[in-house]
Amino acid sequence: CEALGYEVFKLKRVPIMNVSLDGQGIGEWRYHTQREMDDIHRMIEGSSATEEASRLAEAPPPSHHATAA
Repeated sequence: CEALGYEVFKLKRVPIMNVSLDGQGIGEWRYHTQREMDDIHRMIEGSSATEEASRLAEAPPPSHHATAA
């Protein structure tokens, strides 16, 4: 947020995918376990990268009109 010039007024941590916040206190953090990382990689295996998907969304749709040669 700081790098983008945003000011944080309130922050709420929420679990994402298979990563649990059980036992994590305010201000505490931990590295992901190898099992969590393996599961995340398995879950996103067929997904496109965010940057790649953004480029595809910005690209104009292909033309379906035939062109004369």
